[in-house]
Amino acid sequence: MNGGATGKRPLRRLISVDDSEGRSRALSDGFVDDVMLDAACPGFCSARVWVTDSTPAIARPMQRRARMPHTLEPPTGGSIFRIVTIPPDSAWNSRCSNESVRA
Repeated sequence: MNGGATGKRPLRRLISVDDSEGRSRALSDGFVDDVMLDAACPGFCSARVWVTDSTPAIARPMQRRARMPHTLEPPTGGSIFRIVTIPPDSAWNSRCSNESVRA
């Protein structure tokens, strides 16, 4: 995700884990790359920050999380953390057509 795509600053995610002595260490530090935009609704953005497939959550490699399905509901026993930006109607309503929604 870049600032130009949404007009907003990129969302940064820092993931840490505790070691056996209770100290945290960074596991991953970077921008959220699982972002969905909607050309029919300028300003709309859905960023999937985190998805787990179990509780308690286990840190998984980025590639495994990226392969998890994009659904509204979390996997059975899991969770989803998503940030959704919904622009005001005035920002997109007059530009929305049946053709743009189908595209």
